Amino acid sequence: MKLEDQACSVELAKKLNELGVGQDSEFYWRKYSLAEKPALFQLGGFKRIGADLAVLSGSLEYEYSAFSVAELGEMLPKTLPTECHHTYDLEIRFTHLGWEIRYEADCNGSVKKITHDISEANARGKMLIYLLENKLTEMKE
Repeated sequence: MKLEDQACSVELAKKLNELGVGQDSEFYWRKYSLAEKPALFQLGGFKRIGADLAVLSGSLEYEYSAFSVAELGEMLPKTLPTECHHTYDLEIRFTHLGWEIRYEADCNGSVKKITHDISEANARGKMLIYLLENKLTEMKE
């Protein structure tokens, strides 16, 4: 598996930044003014991943943390409270739709939310965005 497939997309990285998620990760999306598209860099900016020297042209337009599968896994709560005094438990699996992230109640089998994506990092990122936007979790300092 390529390293760039283990990090969330630049669009999700930007949204997580806008929602106040700390920008401390192993990978970063960077866009330079003369480059056509952003490139993935490893911590410290010394190692480009899947990009050529052209991506370094011009001034830096933006940089967002490109959270990995593991980093997003640490941010997602393992459980959420339910209305029936039990919990919604985090479940992660691969289906015909790609990676599925869901919170399912242990008391009645109801599902709080499901996200899908062909990329596991993107599926996890979408779930974290949903939880933050709906104030179902908050990021720890």
